Amino acid sequence: MIKSVYILKRNGILLYSKNFMDQPYDDNILIGFFASVANFSREALESVVKFVDLGEDNKLILEPKPEEKIFGAAIVSSKDNNELVSNFLKDLLQDFIDEFSPDYELEVIDRSNIEEILQTNLKRYTTYSLPVRFALTWIILTPLSILFTLLNIFATEYLVLSPNPNFFTIEQILTRLIPQIVLFSFAELVIVFGIANFISGLLSLNLKVSFINALIYFIIIIITYFLSVQPVLIYIILAFLPFIIIASLGGAYIGHKIAIKRRIVK
Repeated sequence: MIKSVYILKRNGILLYSKNFMDQPYDDNILIGFFASVANFSREALESVVKFVDLGEDNKLILEPKPEEKIFGAAIVSSKDNNELVSNFLKDLLQDFIDEFSPDYELEVIDRSNIEEILQTNLKRYTTYSLPVRFALTWIILTPLSILFTLLNIFATEYLVLSPNPNFFTIEQILTRLIPQIVLFSFAELVIVFGIANFISGLLSLNLKVSFINALIYFIIIIITYFLSVQPVLIYIILAFLPFIIIASLGGAYIGHKIAIKRRIVK
């Protein structure tokens, strides 16, 4: 979540700031801090400190443009991806430079132009609000859950219920049929729960919401199985419950990790 954005001269003069929080930060205090960190790191460490943990779910991202003697800064959530925010600031600064270089004077800088530049870059890097992401997730998950469940039921019925035991010896049932059923059931349940929850994690961009979606999705699948022509198939799910939990939470976690590297939460 981007909480505030700043563009400053290297000497600490504020060229532009935008706050997205209900309680704005004190720009006078922050600007001095930003300039101190940037100048100290450049002169004392011969490099630029780009990431500073501010505590209380806040961190500072600094992105310098040494050749232009300006730099960008953003206060974001501690959960946001550092490189993604840095890329956002790089693009924002480049657009700012293209528009106002070489003279960065407050009198000639049109704030409305900067607002337009900022909004363009925000659309490129940020995602929808949480309610919209939640709704979008279930718009996709609902038909997907129905499709996966039907395919799972048909495939399981074909493999488990179709064979006539009279055609198998006890040895064949123990050594061939049961292992095939176990492997097939394991694979299809990993697909049914893993893929769906991966999509949930990818779209929701919120790990807690992804895990809640995983629970809701599991309940929907159980109800669908119970109402199907073969409710006995529920026992297959219960037998593989530990693997289903791993596939569901693992899929949601992987989807979430990929998503936060691609989008910043509003």
